[in-house]
Amino acid sequence: TFTMENLEGRPVTATASALVYPIPTSRVRFGYQQTIGYMARAVGIDTEQVAYTVNDLAAIYNDGVRKLTINITDYNFLFETDYNQIVDVFSTATIPDENTIREEARSFMRQMNKYNSSFAKGRDNIIYFRYEPATQSFTEVKDPADANVVEVDFFPPDAGAYPNVTPKHFNSQNYVTFVFRPEGNVIIKAQVSHFFKDIANGGAYPLKSGDQAFQELLDKKGVIVSSAKGTTDIVIRDMYVGYYDPEDYQPFYMPVYVFLGDEGFVGYVSAIDDRYIKTPDSLTPTTSP
Repeated sequence: TFTMENLEGRPVTATASALVYPIPTSRVRFGYQQTIGYMARAVGIDTEQVAYTVNDLAAIYNDGVRKLTINITDYNFLFETDYNQIVDVFSTATIPDENTIREEARSFMRQMNKYNSSFAKGRDNIIYFRYEPATQSFTEVKDPADANVVEVDFFPPDAGAYPNVTPKHFNSQNYVTFVFRPEGNVIIKAQVSHFFKDIANGGAYPLKSGDQAFQELLDKKGVIVSSAKGTTDIVIRDMYVGYYDPEDYQPFYMPVYVFLGDEGFVGYVSAIDDRYIKTPDSLTPTTSP
């Protein structure tokens, strides 16, 4: 159940309309083998010994310890290290200062040719974790002294007056996760899933009212991004319009209503008036009886 207890005392309508921006599709480019080979070598894979395989649009390198999956159209990637095969990887971990952490993460992004102007103009966020080998679990910690793993999340800049929001809200789908060690840093996981937005060719579309969006949340037509901890009675404290930055490709960069509640609750509801959204049913040709 949801109740609204924000400052206004009711759902908020941000604006009558907002711009929607195209996200162009990417195509396989000539010479992609050279690019993916460079990316593989940047994460320590010996491309002379390890050949890649192609599954649909994904090129995959796997040397048994490191696995790199690259989309051969836009070069978005997922990199994972099997840290269980690296002796004492966590026991010798150190935590450097935040400037060092940020610069190491940016340096890695540059090596992968992914530290573009979008991330340079946006913000980043450092998250500290504690890995416990006995339970094989990662727990977020506030004090860096308690951590042995560090993650740097990269967020694109806001869309004008509207904040950029991600599929996880508190975290980004673009990140680098490190173990810093005196004998050499280990990247245990990294991902970039970022799409170019054609900001020059946006078009204005009517938005739902705040009342409509809140009713859709009540009717379970939204998406729960982060569920509240320990309760199903959700008190909404704030709502606003943000632009959803997708992790998986979609044709448009579009606004959503964001609902923030107690105990970490986050929900999204599409902000565009439904009359301007094509659904699978509306795309199906009709026939006369």
